[in-house]
This record gives sequence, structure tokens and C-alpha cells, in this order.
Amino acid sequence: KKFGLNLLYLIYSKKLKNELLSSNLPFHIAMILDGNRRWAKQSGYKSTIHGHRAGAIRLREFLNWCDELDIKMVTLYLLSTDNATSRDYQEINDLISVIIKLSEYLLQHSNWKVKHIGSKNILPKNLSSSLTRVTEQTNNRKGMHINLAIGYGSRVEITNAIRSVIIKHLGEDKDI
Repeated sequence: KKFGLNLLYLIYSKKLKNELLSSNLPFHIAMILDGNRRWAKQSGYKSTIHGHRAGAIRLREFLNWCDELDIKMVTLYLLSTDNATSRDYQEINDLISVIIKLSEYLLQHSNWKVKHIGSKNILPKNLSSSLTRVTEQTNNRKGMHINLAIGYGSRVEITNAIRSVIIKHLGEDKDI
């Protein structure tokens, strides 16, 4: 059964890729990663970590596919501030470990430039450190640009935007 599904997926992805190559491709693709918890539950897993891991594997395939198609920029919405503060502690810890492994994978690619977007204030130190390291070590790369949106959310974004306007208006970098 699994062989048949893999073969079907391979045929479908080749067909889709051929169709995409014959059309105008976007410069930037943004993806909100959602449904991993639901998938894990529907697949009979007791823990959502299985869904997050499966999603990360597919995400790697997606990024390689974007790179092959010469997509210049991809933004991945991985963890909002709302989810980070409202989900079960164990699920968030599991998800953070998956995100750290994903960032390590991105670092291994020789040409991808990775940037964290979002607030680091709510992130645990191990995730924040990993994102900083990956951002710094890939900063001079010229290939596909990957934004990792982690710690993003409307409240945080509005607060940061207002803060930057006030700082610009004051003309100095004060702690507001």
C-alpha cells in the first residue's frame, strides 16, 4: 500500500512540476503550516509530535522543490505567539525541537539564506539561539531566501510597528 502511495505521489509531483515549469512562477511563496495536529490525530497517533515531524519532512521536500523551480523567497509561518502561549507545554516543546532540527537542515544547504522573523521575546533560549546562529551563518548566501516566522502575531506585529514609528519620530533609539 505504501509503495503504491509513494509511486502515485511521485507521478503526481512530476506532472505538477511539468505544468509549473510551463507557467510564470511567483517570486515569493508564503505558507502557513497548519493541520499537523489534525493529521496526527486522524492517523491514530496519540502525540502530535508525529504530525509535526511528518510536516517537517514534507516541508523539506517543498523547499527543495521551490529551489529547483528557482523560487527566490519562501516564508514559512511555523509558530504564532497565540499558539506558543495557548498550546500544551509538551506539544510546544516537541514542536520547538522539530523547528530546531529544521533550522539545522536549512543551515546544511550550501546556498540558502535563512532569516528569522517574529519576536524572540517569547521563545525559549535554545530556539532563539538556534535561529540566531542559522541567520548569522547564512547571511551572506545568495540562494533562495527563507523566512522563518516564529513568534509572530497580530498583537506583536502592531506593537512592534507602533514602537518603530515612535522611535523614528523621536529620532533616537530609546527603550519604549
